[in-house]
Amino acid sequence: TTELAAYYGLEQALVYLLDHRCPLKKPGTEKNAVYSAVTNGQHGSLKLMLERRPREVRQVIRNEEGECVSTFWLTMTRMDFAAA
Repeated sequence: TTELAAYYGLEQALVYLLDHRCPLKKPGTEKNAVYSAVTNGQHGSLKLMLERRPREVRQVIRNEEGECVSTFWLTMTRMDFAAA
């Protein structure tokens, strides 16, 4: 899944999944590929997602609004400015 490829920094697998329109967030789950990449500090994965699917990345982050633990919250508490 895109979530696992992003988490482990498997960039070639992530490119393949993104090019074949695999979703960044599976329906019915709370986790997503963007959050997974930020959680594990995989800035390369995050960069790939932003380059290939910027609108979808923004939408995933917007949909987290109001959740206790969000991608934005995680980047700020870790002071991970590269991910922000």
